[in-house]
Amino acid sequence: MKCLTAIAAIMLCSFFAHGQPSIFEKGYFIDTSGGKTDCFIKLEDWNAQRGIHYRVNKKDSARIKEINWIKEFGVKDKLKYIKVKANIDISGDAEDLLSYEQNPEWHEEELFLRVLVEGKINLYAFEVKGSKRYFFNENGTPVEQLVFKKYRTAAGVRNNLTYQKTLFNQFNCMDSTEQYFKTIKYSAGDLTKAFEIINACEGSASIIYESPIESAVAESNDIHVTEVTKRVGLVDTQEKEKSTAKANHYLGIVANQLLRQLFNFGGTDNFFNAPYLLQYAINSKKAGKGVNIGLTYNRNSFTDNSNGITRKTNSRNISFRIGYDRKNDWGKRWIGVYGFDFLLDGNKSKTESAPAGSGFTIESTSKGWGIGPRFGLLFRVSDKVLLGTDAAYYFHSANSFVTIPDQPRSTQKSNSFSLSLPVALFLTIKLKE
Repeated sequence: MKCLTAIAAIMLCSFFAHGQPSIFEKGYFIDTSGGKTDCFIKLEDWNAQRGIHYRVNKKDSARIKEINWIKEFGVKDKLKYIKVKANIDISGDAEDLLSYEQNPEWHEEELFLRVLVEGKINLYAFEVKGSKRYFFNENGTPVEQLVFKKYRTAAGVRNNLTYQKTLFNQFNCMDSTEQYFKTIKYSAGDLTKAFEIINACEGSASIIYESPIESAVAESNDIHVTEVTKRVGLVDTQEKEKSTAKANHYLGIVANQLLRQLFNFGGTDNFFNAPYLLQYAINSKKAGKGVNIGLTYNRNSFTDNSNGITRKTNSRNISFRIGYDRKNDWGKRWIGVYGFDFLLDGNKSKTESAPAGSGFTIESTSKGWGIGPRFGLLFRVSDKVLLGTDAAYYFHSANSFVTIPDQPRSTQKSNSFSLSLPVALFLTIKLKE
């Protein structure tokens, strides 16, 4: 009976051993002394024994190489890891561990980084379950971290997005606007695409490691950085980044006369009269929805003397509009605008005449309101400077009054639909968010 049991056990072990063949794929590793070994690396649980399982050839029996003795290894174009010494931000990612410090908390560590993009400019990932850090370097330069950090303020949780400024300042090969770099998320997908474009712009081909073994990635880093995570506080949590409400502020002024002077346009130098000389808009960064305000206020005074009659005229007028405003990006340079406005306007004029020692006064006033749609177009000269124009189709209603001494007061009411053509050019500054 014991003999039969032993035979059954041997057969059962043999069945499982041959029924679940291990997958070894062609790869390599470089040990800490710099020696390179071409081999076949086991993809399944290569990290289960704190090292890689490999075969020198297909007929060879499996061996183990401990991670402590490896500084680089890879499998075809599927995955690649390198060991580097680099500064890493050790700030906690969990909500209850967020600090009030906006800047990274640096600590030098020896890290195993997964290669995402390889070219003139390289991109790496360091992941410990929910905590992610991305690194970069240009061939031959030290590896640096792209900084993204969540931190706490009195107003709530904010994000340090220094990585976007780093990409804009160091790798803006195509002279893209900063707004473009602000659309790049701190994720493997977005950063991989961005670095592929950066390398192409630099004239370098990119190797994209698109098929890493995610389970191996997580466990590998758990093994290699267990001591680091205990020491520096990287936590086991999923990223739950909540986007805070952000808005863009725009301040614009009619610049037709300024542009005429700067570029010396030909033609007559007539004064340009725009209904709204100053504009201010605030728009949601995410949805583009917001409010637009337009304002003009003029005050004039002049005196003339003709045939012994002295006339002095004082006048003032104000035009104001406020309404819904929506901005949509059309590529990297253009912004389409549309909205719906409510208008208020008024003017008052007073003329005093003094003929031959006697005089009289004429007063005229007007009050109006309106409503209608507005359409516009903005061009990004730079990230902070824009040039644009708009057109509107407003319904307008006004009441006018004229008062002349010894005569009945004159009253006039008018209603009109008027098209405002896009002839006013606005020089617009994007204010600090």
